[in-house]
Amino acid sequence: MDGRQIKDMLNQRAQDVCELLLPGGKVEKNNYVIGDIHGAQGQSLKVVISGDKCGIFHDFADPSVKGNNLLELWIQVRGVNFREAIRQVKEFLGLRDDPWQRTGGIRPAANRTQQRGHKRLEDELKPVVEGSPVWTWLTKVRKIGPATIRAYRIGEAFIQKGERHCVVFPFFDPAGNLVRMKFRDIADKQYMFLHPKAADADLYEHGTRDQYGDNYRR
Repeated sequence: MDGRQIKDMLNQRAQDVCELLLPGGKVEKNNYVIGDIHGAQGQSLKVVISGDKCGIFHDFADPSVKGNNLLELWIQVRGVNFREAIRQVKEFLGLRDDPWQRTGGIRPAANRTQQRGHKRLEDELKPVVEGSPVWTWLTKVRKIGPATIRAYRIGEAFIQKGERHCVVFPFFDPAGNLVRMKFRDIADKQYMFLHPKAADADLYEHGTRDQYGDNYRR
């Protein structure tokens, strides 16, 4: 089960999710309304709980608190990372992982004999430092709030002797393991690459040979 399916299942129980995460709010038309992500009384935080925009949320008193799905709301309210949020959500939904998901989210090929390496991509993902050029680009140009940057574990890298400032977008498998990263120069959209390369994926504990797609969520 991939991240998109989990988000769809959360949407089907949107009001239950809101009442669990933010008890004390109220339903107004197709919105769940409360003061903020800490559960304060008020009406500035609105979460859409039905219709095509289900899952979108925005705190009109705090522009940094916003998102487009209930999984992201879960991350921000609980203050957990993506992997822990997936674990909690699955418990809430009563889901159990398939055995292949527990091995890193990639079904093993019948003729694969090479053992997977022990390098960890987690050790290579460096979080964005507040105030850095990448932070400024994300918050000022891309209009991404600090809470979202942290929730999705967006990183940064300075390569080619610091001449290129790159934003790093991580991709996770359904079990929450980091499987690949996309690097992009913030000043040069044409400069981007994936790490690890497909040929090097087996050097990592959870690296994937496949192109990222719906099964690998940012």
